[in-house]
Amino acid sequence: MKQKLLFFGLFIFIGLARVAAQDEFRVDAELRPRFEVRRGYLKLAQPDDAASVLFSQRTRLKFSYLSKKLDIVVSPQDVRVWGDEENASIAGVSGNDASLDLFEGYADLKFSSSVSLAVGRTVLAYDNEWLLGRSNWNQNGISSDALLLKINPQGWKFHLGWSWNSLKETLKDNFYPPDRYKSMGFIWINRQSNQNFTFSFLQLATGQTPSDNTNKQYFRNTSGFYLNANAGRLGGSLNLYYQYGRNNRNEKVSAMLCVAEASYKTLRWRPVAGLVYSTGNRAGTSTDHLFDLAYSARHNILGNLDYFKNLITDTHQGGLTDVYAKIEYASSKSLKFSNTSHYFWLAQTNELTPAQKKLGFENDFVAAYNLKEMGSLEAGYLFFLPTHGYREMQSVDGNAFSHFFYVQLTIFVKMFHSGNKKEG
Repeated sequence: MKQKLLFFGLFIFIGLARVAAQDEFRVDAELRPRFEVRRGYLKLAQPDDAASVLFSQRTRLKFSYLSKKLDIVVSPQDVRVWGDEENASIAGVSGNDASLDLFEGYADLKFSSSVSLAVGRTVLAYDNEWLLGRSNWNQNGISSDALLLKINPQGWKFHLGWSWNSLKETLKDNFYPPDRYKSMGFIWINRQSNQNFTFSFLQLATGQTPSDNTNKQYFRNTSGFYLNANAGRLGGSLNLYYQYGRNNRNEKVSAMLCVAEASYKTLRWRPVAGLVYSTGNRAGTSTDHLFDLAYSARHNILGNLDYFKNLITDTHQGGLTDVYAKIEYASSKSLKFSNTSHYFWLAQTNELTPAQKKLGFENDFVAAYNLKEMGSLEAGYLFFLPTHGYREMQSVDGNAFSHFFYVQLTIFVKMFHSGNKKEG
């Protein structure tokens, strides 16, 4: 019934938008199946582990009504693993468990050409997505139920966002799981003086409760900036953020994240070198020095094997240092290759970590083919060579080879674009 009502509402939305011929109406579709062979993805492989072989799929529609005074976007999606129907009478015929959800659903009210207010479920992705990202590798992605005020005078962008989360409608109390953000607010200020220089400042506050039966929230604040500059073939970027306030255990927070990257671009080649340093907790301190990555797009930035998605558990609160080198090669306008090598250390040691900081070496090789207006085809092969200390951290015995292979097809189709949008 829930799915029928959603699709019925979408058809009404289409009909109303078509009536407003003077405005623009768009219908876009995305289909993304992915084949994976996992033997060491997310967790190091054990000697007796058999590889996990699976298909997952994202099917997403996006309906956009765009006018001078108002934009409305509704984007339902279905995410599933092929064959996940537990009660199917005939395997492969009866279909899969329903997993229909709403990825985006918001209205953007335009008060002027430079001021607007978005209300609803939307994607919050800023700069190079180290703190607020779309997490696009995850088939579900990340979107937020939020209010977003956008003030964009010429050459500047000011975004103010706020979100308040509840598990369900209640008559009293504001209980929420302590491992999730009960509330979130941010201010983002961006200045792009030309195509070669961008500067952004971000102030982010996240509130968490100490337990799922407590109303009180403790707030962790993050302040910092992002800088990107290009000079001819040379390019570079810098992220620097400091966290302070309280964690959800009411402990004082003092943590830092620094990310520096440099690149050189030729006609076909682009070598890149970078450093990530995220502070962690050392033994004998009552202050929390572990940096919280908030809504970071973590798959793309700390190794594609996703061993460090959660720095609290994945580094045993030790924080992380990542030195990486990447080489990109474009053999044609459509075919590109990249290889990224990471070496990981703990930033600190404590009573939960091994005595040695070294964690291991990861290599990610990816080939991508642009199907032009249809989408893209991507394949990757990744492997990890852990230290003894990292095996100890993951409670893994033996020397099994940890690797991961995938092939991902993304089909993106502009099903209908009326092309009549008025400039605000």
